[in-house]
Amino acid sequence: MNRPLLLICVLVMLVATACAEELMFFADDHYKAAGEPELKASAVNPVLEPGANSTLRITLENVGLIQELIPNNAGDATEISAEAKDELHSVDAVNITAKLSGNGPVVVTSGPYSLGSLPTGGVAQLDFNVTTGKGADGWYSLLLETEYEHQMDVKVSNGSSSSLYRPSNSSQKISILVQGPDRSLKVEGVVSDLYPGANGTILAVIKNNGLYVARNCTAKLMAVQPFRSSSERYSLGDLQPGHAAVARLTATVDGKAAIREYRLACEIVHDNQTVMVSLPVLLKKSPESFPSSLVIVIPFLALVGGIALLMREKQKRSGRTFGRRKRWL
Repeated sequence: MNRPLLLICVLVMLVATACAEELMFFADDHYKAAGEPELKASAVNPVLEPGANSTLRITLENVGLIQELIPNNAGDATEISAEAKDELHSVDAVNITAKLSGNGPVVVTSGPYSLGSLPTGGVAQLDFNVTTGKGADGWYSLLLETEYEHQMDVKVSNGSSSSLYRPSNSSQKISILVQGPDRSLKVEGVVSDLYPGANGTILAVIKNNGLYVARNCTAKLMAVQPFRSSSERYSLGDLQPGHAAVARLTATVDGKAAIREYRLACEIVHDNQTVMVSLPVLLKKSPESFPSSLVIVIPFLALVGGIALLMREKQKRSGRTFGRRKRWL
């Protein structure tokens, strides 16, 4: 395909995505870029208690990509290079306003959130104050509306750069779960082999502290940036009171993730009930001194061994107490 035809295709694509708004382009610049911001949002802490004032933290990520960069006119090599570099910013969002709207008994009490810019690949955290009614229960969808601007075209001439911007907007639903504190299922420990750029495993020990059997338990990782996970559920089977099982959850970590501890939500379904628990996941640097399998096996064996030791000590104490009572009878 020749250059003029490619340029026409790019312009047609840009006009088609403009939603019938009036657009302006530089006619005599060196490049045209096809691509715009794409904002994706997810809740970090999607579980709220009824009748409470809470902070709902939402991550907002720009996953927009340049689809095409087409040469237009020849000219000074320095200006052509500079313009090609500036055109890459067409996928950056600037002057962002994010507004979260409530639903039914879930009321958002804080105003819109403002961001100066969110470049492609960037992630921002938005905190909203949320109040839930005392009778709230179950899943609710909140609406996150974002308004922003992005660069449509840029021209470099005589050493100066000029840009054209257009307004844009998007909306998406944020699902949250309102439930009372459930202490029957508890996370006893978490280990992982995750580090920035890794595709690895999170092992979580889930214990039933309740009085009844939790039947047909399945676990699913509710990952948010910089983590990604599949929709696969891991079966834990039936959890007897006082017993524990290990959930094996897979996740992929963004290569630019910071080295720190994160809190991930894990959804556990049993007996037609849904319970959300929090998993502390510590990212470390890429392992160098020994194989990755040992990174996860060694601490996990130590964790399970510690839990088993505590259970044996508890059983011994119960046995000694029972023995003393029997002698007094």
